Order: sequence, then C-alpha cells, then structure tokens
Amino acid sequence: MIYQIARNGVQLGQFSEEEINAGLRDGSIMESDLAWRDGMAAWQPVSEVFALGGPHDAGGVPMAPKLPSKASGLATWSLVLGIASFITSCITGIPAIICGHMALSRIKRSGGSESGGGKAMAGLIMGYVTTVGVIPIAILASLAVPTFAKIQEKANQTKAISNARQIITALRIYSSDHDGKYPDKLKNGSSAPDSNTAFRELFINGILQDERLFGCALSPYVPDGNIGSAPDYREALEPGENHWAMTGGLDDSSSSAFPLVYENTSSGTVWPPTWNTTISGHPSPGRTWSGGKIIIGFNDGSVQVIRLETGPSEHAGAMQRSDGTSGIPPNPGGLGVLNPR
Repeated sequence: MIYQIARNGVQLGQFSEEEINAGLRDGSIMESDLAWRDGMAAWQPVSEVFALGGPHDAGGVPMAPKLPSKASGLATWSLVLGIASFITSCITGIPAIICGHMALSRIKRSGGSESGGGKAMAGLIMGYVTTVGVIPIAILASLAVPTFAKIQEKANQTKAISNARQIITALRIYSSDHDGKYPDKLKNGSSAPDSNTAFRELFINGILQDERLFGCALSPYVPDGNIGSAPDYREALEPGENHWAMTGGLDDSSSSAFPLVYENTSSGTVWPPTWNTTISGHPSPGRTWSGGKIIIGFNDGSVQVIRLETGPSEHAGAMQRSDGTSGIPPNPGGLGVLNPR
C-alpha cells in the first residue's frame, strides 16, 4: 500500500509500508510526519495512521501494520459475469473479460489499497473459456450448415437417380412383353391420361410391388406404400402419390436421346417439358433442385442430372446432356408429356 508522507508542509514523497518501517528505524521518517493514502479523508500523523502503540520490531521501533485493503468491485463483477457466461452461452463472457482486465489494472496501480486479483483472474479465465470456445464452434457451424445441406441434397439426388433407373428398368421389362410398347398404351387401345395410370400397369403386370419407388425428396407427391389388391391395384399411385412424369408415345426402339422418365414438370402436357427454377428446393409441382437442375432418365436407360436454362423461369427447358447432345430433342410428332396427378 502506498502512502504520501509530508513534513512541515513539504511532501517527502510516496512510500510503501516497508519503506515507512525502514524510515522509522533509521529516523528518516518521524512519528510526527503526516501520512495520507487514497481513501483517507485527511492527512494524519504517522503515529496515528500506523497505530504506533502496536507492534514493534526487535529493536523497539514501531512497525506500520498491514491495513485491510478495499475489495475491487470490478473484480467481483468479473467473477459474477464469468460464472454467468456458462449459463448464458457466452453472452456475459466478453463483459467478464473487460471487467477482469480493468480490475487487474486498477489493483496493480493501487499499490495494495485494492484487493481481488484472484476474483478478477477467475472471471477472466471463465470469460475466455466460454467466449473463445464458442466463437470457433459458431464459425464451424456456419461453415458446416451449407456443407451439410449440399451433402444431403447430393444423397437425395443419388436416391432419386436410383428410383428413376429402376422405373426405366421396369418399363423395359414391360415393353419386352408388349411388343416394345410402354404402358402408356393401354390394352383397350387408348392412351394413359397421366403417368400415374401408365405406371400402375407395372403393378397390374406384377413387375413392381412397392410404390415408394415413385417418391422423391422435396416433392409434393408422396406415396403411402399402399397399392391395394390384385388384379387392379386401384390404390397404387393414387393422385398425389407419384413424383415422376414420362413421355407418352415412345417405345423401346425410339431414339435413345429422348427423355423417358423425369421429374414432374411445370408445362403440364405441353412439349417440350419444362420446370420451374423459381421454386428450387421447395416441395411444389415442377420444382427443381438447387442450381436449377433436374433428373431425367433417357430411353437408352441412362439417368442424368441436367442443368436447366440459366436464369429464374417458371418454364425452364433442359440444356445439353453430359455427352453434348440436346437435353430435350424437338418433338418428331406424336409425343406428349404425361405428368403425374
């Protein structure tokens, strides 16, 4: 603790308790000298400030006692805020750090008149632990969320590609038993009005038994898994249970460049099929994947993720395939889009 010492109106300087003890021994400081420190209301004689009737050293010289120091309020606040930071998820961590540093600085400058360094240090440590620990986690989380979303979409696309490929395989099996025709040509000679009706033929002919194959992520059309009973399987692919569209009028000898099975469109039955890139990632009819992409299965059995025309559009067409051929060739006549219902 630091004191100002004065004699006959002249300040002798600043002295610590140890220096005052030494001065009392060697006579450089007298009991009648005046002393003052921060917190005292007025100057007082050294004899009164240090209660010289108290302890003396071995030579009989009075010793300045250790006076109690004032607890630092900032140190206490630092400790309280540091503890609270574990409950508030680091909200009070930064204030704990600020109060802790200020408290340590003031305690150091006080020369011992203020105490609480331990509290300030504890508050500092807790503040740093919660704040510095949460910041990297928050940064990692902000990076991980879009990465996870991309990984999840890629997994959903892989599943959708597998579904489209299995549907095409089932159509090929059907055509091998029906003179190369796909099930959009019904047995009574009429054409299927929608893809639900055409695909239901795959169940009627015993080729498929699980309608969940016709679902897809982020689709408004969700199959419930109930296909009903033979021979009609009337509950298979009821309205709202089929995500996939197909091209009507093809057979297994048609050009391999023509799309056969693809995600439901925004163009209805109009050729060429188009999709709505303004609702990417939303479970709405005609929706696309992020980046304006769509899954198309072709008549050669290949399935690809095709990028649509650039720019937001409610009726975006497909661009080129990976081999450079057109995504949707011109209609040679007789082809139509069978959308789900």
